This record gives sequence, C-alpha cells and structure tokens, in this order.
Amino acid sequence: AGKSAQFPFHFWLPKAMAAPTPVSTYLHSAAMVKLGIFLIIRVEPLLKASPLWEPLLIGTGFCTMLLGAFFALGSHKIKAILAYSTIAQLGFIIGYFGLAYNQPFCFDNFQVLNHVLYKGCLFMVAGIVIGITKQNDIRNLGGLISKIPLAAVAFIVAAASMAGLPGTTGFIAKELMVEQVLNMTSNFKWLLLLVLSLKSIFLFACALRLIISIFFSKQKVATLYSPKILYQMIPGLLAITLLFFGFRPGLFNTHFIISRPETFISIFAWCGGFFVYNYLNKR
Repeated sequence: AGKSAQFPFHFWLPKAMAAPTPVSTYLHSAAMVKLGIFLIIRVEPLLKASPLWEPLLIGTGFCTMLLGAFFALGSHKIKAILAYSTIAQLGFIIGYFGLAYNQPFCFDNFQVLNHVLYKGCLFMVAGIVIGITKQNDIRNLGGLISKIPLAAVAFIVAAASMAGLPGTTGFIAKELMVEQVLNMTSNFKWLLLLVLSLKSIFLFACALRLIISIFFSKQKVATLYSPKILYQMIPGLLAITLLFFGFRPGLFNTHFIISRPETFISIFAWCGGFFVYNYLNKR
C-alpha cells in the first residue's frame, strides 16, 4: 500500500517531484509505484481465501481513487496534478483487482498498461513544457500549441485517455471497471458507482484544464528555446500506442466487445467534467 501510494500512505508521491521529469516518468508511471501492485498480484493466491481480502482491496482502492482525483483537481502545478492523478489511477487499479480477482489476468495487464502509456506520455510532455518555459504552474502558461505542436497532440491524446474518452485505452479500462461494479450483488455497488463517477468527473475536468491552460489559453510567458522534433516524437510514440490498443482491445481478449449500456455512465461523467471545469474557470 505504501509503495503504490494507497491511502493513508499516499502523501509521499506528490512530494517526490524533485527529480528531473524523465525520472518522474519512470518512477511514477512505469516502475516504482507499480511494484506494490505487482506484489498484490503475486500474493493474491495466498490471501484471496480470506474474507477480508476483497473488501480491503476495494475499500482502499476506491478511497484512494477519489482522494487522488479530488486533490488533482485542486492543484495548480503540472507535476502535482499528474502525481495526484497517478494516485487516483493506482487506487483504480487496486480497486479493480478487488472486484475482478477471478477475471482473466489479461485484463489486469491492460489496466497497468493503460496507466503506463498515458501517464508516461503526460510526464514527458510536462518535462518539455517545464524545460522551455521554466514554469511549473499552469496558471502561468498558455499558447504553447504553436511552439510544440507534436508534443501538444501527444499530450491531448494522453489526456483524453486519462479522461476515459472513446478510442483510447483509458475508455476501455473505465468500462471494464464499471462492468465489474454493476455485476456486484452487494448493495454497496451504488456507492462504488458514485465514487467511480466522481473520479471520472474530476479527472475529465483535470484533463480539460491541463489542455486549455497549457496549449490554448493566452500565452503568458516566453519560451526559452524550441525543443528538437525528436524530443516531441518520443511521447508521440506512447500516444500512438495507446490509440492502437484503444481501437484494438481484442488483442487482450478476443471475446471483448465494447457495446454495453455502461457507456451512459461515461457520458454522464463527461458532462459533469465540463460543468466542474466551467465552474472552476469562473472562480
């Protein structure tokens, strides 16, 4: 729980931002924070017989998910927003394990892969933005779409996956989770569905806020230099990959088809995200 920044041990992750952004990319999206999740998968055969195992994972994961998404919405620094959204997604994955511990392991792999692809891309572009502006606060940024167009497109695609938009791995990951919640027989499933919807609303608003504040609002600071095209292409590779798997989920399970009524919940979350963003933008 501590390694994967689960509540109440989540506080260390946003503070571990002193390293250069490529290091943050490696630690917070690909390697270090995933070790706790990997350990949970490894010990699952030993602990799943306990009646406390499933509720422990679900309770910890969903609580962490909601807190991380809420704190991400209230942050102003790029890396802090990404760190808190990482906490939210790690809680999402832990909660999914609790709900779907008897599901095919390929779905577990998909949840981890989704986070690696979009969060790695977001952190890499954040590093480019901070490098060329020396600014970490999104309130001081804007108009960078013309300065780093390739990186901007990659960032938008990755942010769309964080928001769970169709065509991305994030949409499929969210649909799998909603399906597991609706299949529960417990009366608590409506509470879990509410938490999942709030998390989706908050992260959609965060994604929209990041995109508009960094790339499309009025430029407030001059760029110090123009990054090489190669630096912009590297996060683009991750964005292409998450789109590829987003349109080809059958590569993980040939019987998986996205045509379920759970999508209406996604539409509700997107509308709620627009409302929250507009409310914060007016303040």
